[in-house]
This record gives sequence, structure tokens and C-alpha cells, in this order.
Amino acid sequence: MTDYDRIAPLVSRYFDGLSTREELAELEERLLTDDEFARQVSRWCLMHGHVAELLTESALHQLMDQFKSSSPGARAEILNAAAAAAAKPLKSVRFLPSAGFFRSRILWIGALAATVALAALAHVLWRSTQKAPQVATAAKTPSRLATLTQLTNAVWAPGAAPYHHGEQLVQGNRIALQSGMAKITFDCGAEIVLEGPCDFQVRDAMVGYLRSGKITADVPRRAFAFAILSPAVDFVDLGTSFGLNIGAEGHAELHVFRGEVLCSRPSPAENVRNAVYHVTANNAVEFRPAADGPSDIAMNERQFADHFTLRRGTKLAAEPPLGNHLALWLAADSGVTTDAQKRVIAWQDILYGDNQSGEDAIQVEEAARPLLVPAALAGMPAVRFDGNSDYLLTTPLATTDDQTVALVCQFSPSAADKTRRWGGQLLNYDGPPSRYLSDTLEPGVLQIGEPLLESEFRPTLFSAQVFAGFIGSATVESGRVDAVPVGINTPIVLTYRYDLTHSRAALAINGKQFGESRAFAPQAITSRKIIGRHAWMQNYFHGDLAELMIYNKALSPREMAETTAYLAKKYSIVLTAANDAHEVRP
Repeated sequence: MTDYDRIAPLVSRYFDGLSTREELAELEERLLTDDEFARQVSRWCLMHGHVAELLTESALHQLMDQFKSSSPGARAEILNAAAAAAAKPLKSVRFLPSAGFFRSRILWIGALAATVALAALAHVLWRSTQKAPQVATAAKTPSRLATLTQLTNAVWAPGAAPYHHGEQLVQGNRIALQSGMAKITFDCGAEIVLEGPCDFQVRDAMVGYLRSGKITADVPRRAFAFAILSPAVDFVDLGTSFGLNIGAEGHAELHVFRGEVLCSRPSPAENVRNAVYHVTANNAVEFRPAADGPSDIAMNERQFADHFTLRRGTKLAAEPPLGNHLALWLAADSGVTTDAQKRVIAWQDILYGDNQSGEDAIQVEEAARPLLVPAALAGMPAVRFDGNSDYLLTTPLATTDDQTVALVCQFSPSAADKTRRWGGQLLNYDGPPSRYLSDTLEPGVLQIGEPLLESEFRPTLFSAQVFAGFIGSATVESGRVDAVPVGINTPIVLTYRYDLTHSRAALAINGKQFGESRAFAPQAITSRKIIGRHAWMQNYFHGDLAELMIYNKALSPREMAETTAYLAKKYSIVLTAANDAHEVRP
């Protein structure tokens, strides 16, 4: 029987970041030899996450209580009691380790991941390799698991189903290339680049199956434990970047570029656990058919060079001054894929700075695709939205409570049509599937466009805010700032900074700030961002969008000025005169 009274303080010290080398060694030994203890630690880790979420909700309740009585939902004291009860076995609520946590091959995370992550996924992975029983059920639309975000010179294997750029993928979809390349973006954030000849199948939200061929996988931290199965070896990612080459008769190569990967031979049954091998960054291993374990081989990133090029896209002649905290960067002069009518199928996220995951903007439906116009705005290309049906959706993008949006756009003549629907939306963070915000406990929705209420509507007037839900029947808008009508065919640089940390939000056009407002609601969420329309109302943008940048940070005044100047120079836009008192200055 495991002496949990002895182990619990050790685990608590680990979460506090206070563990000694000897204590880490003791935990590692227990995790490797005691399955029950490994399961218990897994439950403790999960509980830590729940406790953190509960305490966040509690803090938000207290914030809302400062300006409102009888806030909806659970009362603060109930959340506090629940958090206290859940936290009893441990002394700390700190959950995520430091960035240096994954550096060593021998660190405790290797043992924890090998026993906990693989154990937790074992049933899912085992089921993924089995033939599903035929059960008579009511017809149900398969859930979207991934998107085919890029195709380059793709030739499909004989007998394989062809797919189109931007197509949504569901469980069981098989991508079989004879030649060429393709990129698949899972909704969890994992990006897979395939090079023909290659045979790959989408198995689950966090599982792919590579029958043969060469791929690279780029997996963000939020997709921790994403798995690639193959006939001879299973690979579980720990938030990293790696390349795989699966050959005939069980031959497999793994090259780890960043982070760590766990690998093992497939288990013949659910309750059988094979040896787990831990491969860290800048290392490569090879599995041969006759050998149980891997052998070290030389790293060879060059064989995956075309994969890296496909992911990063075209390098721009001019780069923005700020790359840190860049979450999304779309520029109409780079990475736009169109159909035969020049309508946008996909708009590629430019990977720059610390933006290393491509959340491309896509439109699968032909009738809803905006038009790419070569010289729409100051002689530069832009994506034109008709105000009736056009919009784009990004793949799921993680955004934070502090945000800065910078964009270049102009309204088209149809925006001045008095018979059109009011409230055209340019950017909305809500879905799909769209969320219904019942109260201010939930993350809010950042949105930029014309005012949504008919009584407030003025054509070509930009408004920005975070919709934070309802208090009773009243709409709560956090950080709302309205500008003035900018007119039609007038290119502008718009910036909106939502600084929850310092409780301020500001909107500026061409460097001129149009006031500030109080920012009090959180908005951090992973969601598809909508470009060109509202989440669920039929409010479409009338105009051209040339460039869009989203930062997971509230930029400083100097950073705002530099970003504004970069965009203004690129699109020949004259900024507000230096003697204007509202100009954003460095």
C-alpha cells in the first residue's frame, strides 16, 4: 500500500517549486514502480487545474460585486468553499511549471509523462487502433476535428479521395498523397505537414494515424499529449516540434526539433504496457522491425526543409517592428489562396517573432468567400467583403485578456447605402460555434465594427469593445470606445488596445486616439475568430481589409506608435499631425 501521507507533502513541494534533487528522485521512483500512485498524482494534477479555475471565478465574482449587487450565478462564498475543499490535499494552487521544466532527459516530467500522460491516453490510443463496432444509431453529423489548411502541388494516391484547400476534416478522413504537400491544422492547435507519398488518417481530436510517409508535427502547449500512431510505433508529444518518417515493415525514424516526445511499440491489448522511450530536443532515433527499442541516429533536419518552408509561408520585404506576443498576422500581399474567381479560400497566418503556430483564415463555402482585389487600397492588394455574405474564419486561436488589434482597411461605397443593414462587423472573437454569454463570469467577446444597435448606428463609424454578457436585461460592454465616421474609400490604420491588467481600453485611427474607457471583463479564450461579420447576427462588413495583426499583449504607447507607423508607411496613409493632442506618441 502506498504511504500517501509521506508522498503528498513531496508532491505539494513540487507544485511549489521547492523540491530537492533527492525528493524529485523519490517521486520519479514511485511513479515508475507504483501504478496506483501514478494514477493518484494524475488526479492531483487535474484537481490543481480545477482549483485554479474556481479561484479565478471567485476573484471575478468579487470584482463584479464592487459595482453590482446580487451578481448572477454561483455566489462568491460557494466558490470559495468549493475551492478550499478541493485544495485540501495540497498547499499551493500554482499549477504550471517554469519554462525550464522540460530541459533534462532525467527530470521528473519524463517519468510523470511516461506514467501519467501515457496511462491517461492508453485507453483512447488503444481504441483508436481497433475496428469500431457497427452499431445502429441515429444519423449524426460528424464533428469537425481538423482543417486542410494548405495544399501544394498535391497529387492524390490512386483510389484515394481528393480534398480541397480549406476542407473540414472529421473522424476517419484519410489524406493519401502520391506527391506534393499538405498541411492539416487540428482544432486542438496541432499542425501536421505531409509530404507525398504519404498516407495519414484523422483518428480523433488529439490523435492521428500515419500509415506511411514523412510528416512534421508542430504542437503547442495547449495540445499537450497529442499523439501520432503508426503501424510499428506510437508517439505522444509533450508540446513540441518533430519529424517522422514511417517506412515499410515497421521501420520508423523520429527527429525531435524542439521539446520532447514519448514513443513505444503499440500494445496488443488495453491492459498491456510496453516500454516507453523518452526523446528530447536535437536527438533522433530509429526503430527497426527486428528490435524492440530504438537506436540513436544522426539528426537530419534537411529532409524536412520543405515542410518548414510550407509552414512559414512567404517572407515579406518589410517586417513589423514588433514580433513578441504576435498571435495572428494576415497581410493581403502574402499567402492568400483563391479559387478560379479570385475569391479567397484561405489567408495564411504569417509566422513571425514568437508566432509559431499558423491559425489561417479560411472560407469553405463558395458563396461566402470574399474577393482578393490586386490594387484595392493605395495600390496594394486587399480582401474585399461585400457586406452581404462574405466572411472568413480562423482555425482555433488562443487569445489573452490583454489584447492589441492593429489593422488597415477602408469602407466601400455600399457602406453609405441607406437601405443596408446597420452594424457591419469587421472582427469578432466568438466562434463558431457561437457562445451565448449569460453573465459576466464568462470570457467576453472582443469585437470591432460599426455599432450593433440601430439607434446608435452611423455609417462608417468604428466602435470597439468587449461584450461581457448581461446584468439582468442590460448589456455589459467593457472597454467600449467609439470613433467618428471615416467615410468611404478612405484607407485607415485602426488600433484597439484592451488592457485588462491596467483596466483601460483605447481606440485610435491614424494615430489619433478617440478616448479611453474602463476595461473590467476578462476575454482570454481559444476560439475561431470571425473576419467580416458578427458571430450570429447577419451584420457584415462593407469594405476592404489589407492587413490584420493581433497581439496577445496590451502594447505600450511606443509600441503602438511604431506599429501604426509601419502600417501607415506600407499603405501610404498620412497620420494625424504632430500637434494633435490625441496623437499616439512614442
